[in-house]
Amino acid sequence: MSKRPPEEIIVLALCAMSLCALFPFSITHLLRGELAAFLVEAGGGIFALASFCYVLKSRRYQLVGFLYAVISLFGMASIVYSLGERAVYFVYPVFVAAFLVTHARFALPLCIAAFAIVTLRLTSDLSLFEYSKIAVSLVGTTLFTYVFVTQRNRQRDMLTRLSAEDALTGAGNRRGLHAKLDLLVAMYARNNEAMSLILLDLDNFKALNDREGHQAGDKVLKQVSRIIESRIRVTDSLYRYGGDEFVVLASRANLETAKGLAEEIRTLIVEKLPQFDTPITVSIGVTEYQTGESPDAWLSRADGAMYHAKSSGKNLVAHALADVELGLSGA
Repeated sequence: MSKRPPEEIIVLALCAMSLCALFPFSITHLLRGELAAFLVEAGGGIFALASFCYVLKSRRYQLVGFLYAVISLFGMASIVYSLGERAVYFVYPVFVAAFLVTHARFALPLCIAAFAIVTLRLTSDLSLFEYSKIAVSLVGTTLFTYVFVTQRNRQRDMLTRLSAEDALTGAGNRRGLHAKLDLLVAMYARNNEAMSLILLDLDNFKALNDREGHQAGDKVLKQVSRIIESRIRVTDSLYRYGGDEFVVLASRANLETAKGLAEEIRTLIVEKLPQFDTPITVSIGVTEYQTGESPDAWLSRADGAMYHAKSSGKNLVAHALADVELGLSGA
């Protein structure tokens, strides 16, 4: 089983902590005859337990995180409204937790609404000065948490993007390719929709590097990436597999559709690339995913088809089904 993401672990941890924290307080409030607080805390405990079990088994944590934020914020606000100032100290960790389990753009308005409920009770119990101290500390906690979480998420997203992006061409890199292959294979097991892989290798690229220099080679790689990106669909994705090889993952595309796309890409590259003394063309291998196939096996079949295109004269599209080459097209 794949490793659980940090967000899922946070949801699981907060559900477990909430259950442990709410149980003794709910019993205490029941013994004191504070029925409203008991019902809120008992309900929160049941939700925390059910959520923990659900996320642990299903690994679907996004909706649970949002519901956790809603229920914990308004549950705590209800307890403060019932018990008054002596319960306000527990609002701070609940406000912080809301930003950890759901997106900041959802957590912020939820915190503001919960703060309004808390204010209704505290302003009737406290002097303006005492209320102001609590209000300022709550607002400060909320804003600081919002800024921290937003900045953390931006940095995380940037690092995630950079770790899966080829620095030269802007296409996905090998790491991003293997992650997407795993995802597509898992999706195929659920919906059984056709999907194809197109592996492209530039012909005569080494000779170009030797003759024109690496700067010219880098320029060609960036131009090839732009040409491919301009043609593929929004549902397709492009990766630089290494050196002068690129991969297009065409979701919801059978072999015939992918062959047509590959042929169009081959033609565009020949037409739009600047011509050097060493002509740059492209040899392409196309394969449709086969039921039960591993990502590596799928990629290997495309690699075999691509080498078949090269050995048959280059500047061609070859397609394969299982381990059998079915044909060639191209110049």
